[in-house]
Amino acid sequence: MIRSLLPLLLLLLLLAAACTEKETPGPTPAGAFASLYTLSSSGTPRQIGDARFEREGNLVRLTIELYTLTPGSRHALHLHEGSCEDPGMHWNGGSSEKYCTIPSMGTPWGRPYLGDIGNIEIGSDGKGSLSLQTDLWALGDGSALDVMGKVLMVHAEPEDFALECDPNHTNHPHTNPKIACGQVFKRVRMP
Repeated sequence: MIRSLLPLLLLLLLLAAACTEKETPGPTPAGAFASLYTLSSSGTPRQIGDARFEREGNLVRLTIELYTLTPGSRHALHLHEGSCEDPGMHWNGGSSEKYCTIPSMGTPWGRPYLGDIGNIEIGSDGKGSLSLQTDLWALGDGSALDVMGKVLMVHAEPEDFALECDPNHTNHPHTNPKIACGQVFKRVRMP
């Protein structure tokens, strides 16, 4: 009788051991961030803001907060390839097509490049914030649509993205000076 219960007893011991053995979880992706610093050929760069990228299902939410800028000013925001020291072209997800009419969450993106974020308005206190969400971007998947590693640029002046989407508009030289920058890095949440 005991001999016939031995395999069952062994199986129960193995199951009990498996149930009590806990796997230590590692860090999990929690999004990405960019600390935005002034670009200056003279003087020490100073931080003027932060950007947070969060994935929510198939959407990426971006929240940008700027501070210590000229009250009442407006600034264009873009994602670029490259680095702050050597910024490349506007990021366009590996495509040469304009994104003006490509749907984002059911409505046209309305900007020529995938990395065209929009204009941020600075209040009388020198602070401004901008939030957007899109299903056109990815976060941390390594695809051409992944914002990880891109460079967030703050430009000196606002831009007219609707005009740039007009089919009769000819390309302009993009001479809007870059005043601040931050590289988009992965942020992890520890267990």
